[in-house]
Amino acid sequence: MDSYKKAMEKMNAVSEKMTRGEETHVCNMCGELNSVYKSGAEWNMVNSDNVFVGITTSGNSETVKMIHAWEERTTEEMLDMAQGEHSGHKH
Repeated sequence: MDSYKKAMEKMNAVSEKMTRGEETHVCNMCGELNSVYKSGAEWNMVNSDNVFVGITTSGNSETVKMIHAWEERTTEEMLDMAQGEHSGHKH
C-alpha cells in the first residue's frame, strides 16, 4: 500500500496543478475526469488499512451525466486493455 500512497500523492499534486490552470501532461482519461471535476463534481476518498475507494458525486444532473459517461468509457477501455485491445486495434 505504500507504493499506492506515493502514487496517489503524485496524482494529487498533478490534480492540484490542473485545478490552478497550470500546464500538465496527463492521459485523456485524467483530462476528461478533470473536466468532470471542473463542472462541479466532488471527489471523496474512503480509506482503511488496505483499501482506498474514491467516490465522485454531484447534485447537478448534467454533471452526473458527465460522471456516468466518463465511467462507461473508462470501463470499456479498461476491458479492451485487459483483452489486449485499445483505440480499435489489437496488440
